[in-house]
Amino acid sequence: MDNSTKRYMSHNIIPVLWTESLQNAFEKMNTHHFRHLPVVSETNEVVGIISDRDFQRAMQVDASDYFSKRVAQAEFDPQAKVRDYMCWPIQTLPVNSTLVDAAKLMLEKKISALLVSNEAEIVGILTTDDMLKALIQTLQQKKEEHPIKDRLLSVFFNSPANELVDLANQAGI
Repeated sequence: MDNSTKRYMSHNIIPVLWTESLQNAFEKMNTHHFRHLPVVSETNEVVGIISDRDFQRAMQVDASDYFSKRVAQAEFDPQAKVRDYMCWPIQTLPVNSTLVDAAKLMLEKKISALLVSNEAEIVGILTTDDMLKALIQTLQQKKEEHPIKDRLLSVFFNSPANELVDLANQAGI
C-alpha cells in the first residue's frame, strides 16, 4: 500500500497575498471550498498559512451565529489583512514523506495542515481531513484483504467445534 503524503495531499492550492484583505481571502477560501490557504509575499515566497479558525477569530460577528446561518455573511474589519491573522512559521513536509511522518509532525506541532514541498516548491497541502480519508481507506482495505478468513472464523466460532475447543481449554487439555 502506498502510504506517501503525495497520494493523499490536495494538489490544488490557492495562495493568498499576506497584504490581501481578510474579506477577499475569506471569499476565496469559501469559493474553492477550502479550509486552509497558503499565504505568500509579493515575491511569491510562502510566509504562512491561514485557516478557517483564523477567520473565525477575526469575525466581527459571533462565529456561532455565522455558522448557524443567523447572519447573511461574515464581516471583518475592513483594515484587517491576512498577515494579521495568519499562522507562521509554516510547517512543511517533503513530498516523499510518509503519512506516519506527517501525523507525527501534526500531533507534535498541534496543527491541522502541512504544506508539502518538493525542494523549495510547494506542491500540495495535507490536512487532517486527508489523513482521515487515508485511515478510512486503509481500514477498508484491511477488511477486504481477508474476507475468506473472516468467513471461516465466523463459521468456526458458530459451530459445535468451537464448543469442543472451549471445553478442552477449560479442562486444561
